[in-house]
Amino acid sequence: MSDNNSTATLHCEGDGKGHMHMDMDEEFYNLTMLLLFLLATWVVGKAAMWVKVPSLLGELVVGMVLGPELLDVVPFPMALTLVGEVGLLLLVLEAGLEVDLQMLKQIGKKGFIVAAVGSLLPLGMGTGIAIGIGKMETMEALSVGASLAPTSMAIALNILKVGKSLHSPAGQLIIAAAVIDDVIALILLSELKALQNAPTAMNFITPILSSTVFTLAFGGFAIFGIPRVMEAERMKKFSDSQTFVYSCFFGMFVLSIGLMNATYYGKSSFLLGAFLAGLCFCTIEKIKVVWHAQVKRIETWMLRLFFSTTIAFKVPVRDLWRKNVLAFTAALLLPLLGKLVTGFFGPRPLKKIEFFTIGFAMSAWGEFAFVVANTSLALEIMSPDTFASVVLAVLISAIISPWALSLTLLFARKQKELLQYQVQMSVRKRRGMLNHAYLEVDICCVNRWGLIDGLINKFHALDLSVLDFTVSSLETFSIMRLYLKNKSKDMASQSEVAYFAHLHEEISKYCGITSGGDCESDFGFLPDSPIPSAVFKREDVSFEGIELYPCLSIKPWKLREGSQEGQSVAEMQQRLDNFTSRVNSARKLDELARVQRNKSLADMQASIIKSAQS
Repeated sequence: MSDNNSTATLHCEGDGKGHMHMDMDEEFYNLTMLLLFLLATWVVGKAAMWVKVPSLLGELVVGMVLGPELLDVVPFPMALTLVGEVGLLLLVLEAGLEVDLQMLKQIGKKGFIVAAVGSLLPLGMGTGIAIGIGKMETMEALSVGASLAPTSMAIALNILKVGKSLHSPAGQLIIAAAVIDDVIALILLSELKALQNAPTAMNFITPILSSTVFTLAFGGFAIFGIPRVMEAERMKKFSDSQTFVYSCFFGMFVLSIGLMNATYYGKSSFLLGAFLAGLCFCTIEKIKVVWHAQVKRIETWMLRLFFSTTIAFKVPVRDLWRKNVLAFTAALLLPLLGKLVTGFFGPRPLKKIEFFTIGFAMSAWGEFAFVVANTSLALEIMSPDTFASVVLAVLISAIISPWALSLTLLFARKQKELLQYQVQMSVRKRRGMLNHAYLEVDICCVNRWGLIDGLINKFHALDLSVLDFTVSSLETFSIMRLYLKNKSKDMASQSEVAYFAHLHEEISKYCGITSGGDCESDFGFLPDSPIPSAVFKREDVSFEGIELYPCLSIKPWKLREGSQEGQSVAEMQQRLDNFTSRVNSARKLDELARVQRNKSLADMQASIIKSAQS
């Protein structure tokens, strides 16, 4: 009996060890495959960027090939999908945090018009195509249209940065419209959820009303409440301390969790809650610094998982090449024309280049398009075949739109070089008598609603066209440098002194500038040249704050004798970049001066208290 028990025990131990050995083998296999999947996602994403397409395209391809719909070699797909959802939340939170309220104010109503047209027109076209061609029910058709409404701000932003057109009037309009476009997409998402069960009038109105109330309440708090709180004397004493910044950073995440629950149970989209939480802190610049230092890399990897797992794992890869899926995908590309129409709202007078720049930038579908489609699939509003067609259409737009936008910006640069070369030849023929064909204009004025659009209209009325442009915000002021071309037909007969005096009077009147003078010394609050970042890190240097005031500088921009075609364009861009860097240096100087001033006051108070105690 003892022998039998010993044998039984031995067999049990052997089985246990064998089972444990198998578990360890499986765990090692899963770990290896997970690492290979992450590596492939990163490598293919970088390769996609190398061929000038968004990295999300490569990440989606990796997920579709290695995921459960094809090779099925990725372990723990549900866990990875959940991590991808967290990446989406961080993306939406960052979108709210990065909102530039001063820029939205500068652009004014035109940003809202472009966003509304760029969202509602593709929504209507996509819904109509789904009903007419796809023979779908109303709810599924609405989900298709809603998926084609959002614009990818990330794609447009990257191309505009590379093309050095981000600070142009068209570039500023695109970014402002894309921010508002994101909010519209989140409202459409809440509509789909509300109408899922019963498409009644109450279910239709409730999400719109709820989203509007939340947006107005917390948007108003971000615009009016937070700045006033930060300007309070007691708050100024602590606003520069690391403890305060990290407390605000922690508070932003707590608020996001609270608002996500509030908007979810308030029949809106919980993603809108995350966006509004970030928006509440968008005026505190130091939180953005902490975000980029500590969260950005984590967010980037989680977003890779969002595209390669949360989206890609649900694409029916084997059915992608069926005729009905491909045919419906081709039909879904037609709403891109609805996005292209937004180019008509470009700065006046409308040029072909600006029309196509705005149109192609707004026609890039991306992150939020996948979010809406993925949510519709999860709610069983959208069928897998329809989801596959929408994903393919979004991927195609993510390839076509960036390339088209890049080519447009390249053509714009070549056109600008040719224009300047022609004027340069004209100036030489007149032996330098014409000194105001080109103008370099620097403006600092109090920011107000629709400032940029109104200023461009003013230039048009003065027979001036904008060649290039950069604008920055500093406190409540807009600081900009513009290069203008005098289009007046009687330019040769104009007296330079009288012409400059007239321009100075008209622009000053519009911008609310009362100070006289037109020389660059008026911009004494700007450093003469950009300050190296190493200087700001030195603790033995004292900084003085800046005092902003409205001022205007108008000077002829003279082309260098003997310059070749294209050199003047490069010089213009260099001077614009230099001006922007000077403004950024002034912003940093003012911030560090405030920190030193608060530290000195704190040291003085501590010294007084110590003396009183002794």
